[in-house]
Amino acid sequence: MLERFQHKAYTLRRNVLKVFGGAFHIFGPDGELVFFSKQKAFKIREDIRLYSDENVTEEILWIQARNIVDFAAAYDVIDSTNDQKVGGLTRKGWGSMFRDQWTIMDADDVEVGQTCRE
Repeated sequence: MLERFQHKAYTLRRNVLKVFGGAFHIFGPDGELVFFSKQKAFKIREDIRLYSDENVTEEILWIQARNIVDFAAAYDVIDSTNDQKVGGLTRKGWGSMFRDQWTIMDADDVEVGQTCRE
C-alpha cells in the first residue's frame, strides 16, 4: 500500500479565494502534500478527483456522490487505478448543521472512523 494512505491523520486546506469550484490540499502529519483536488463547479452530482500533486499528473482516488441531492450525503471512494471501491464517506445530516461531521467507512460500508470540524 502506498505511503500516502498510511497516515493516521491528515490536514485538509481549502483555497477560499477560488470563485467557482474548489481547490483542496491534503497534507500528511509532517506537512508534505499527499493529495490535491480540483472540484468542478456546477456539477449536478458531486465528482471529486484526488491527484498526487498540483500538476494533476496522476489521479489516485475518485469520490462520487451516491445520489444527486442528499441532505445526509453519502459518497463512494474509488481507487482510480483499478476502479475498485475502497471506502465510503457519509455526512451526518442534522449533526452537520453547525459542525461538519462525517463517518468514514471501509469498502463494505462498515464504519472505521469519524471526523468533526468545529
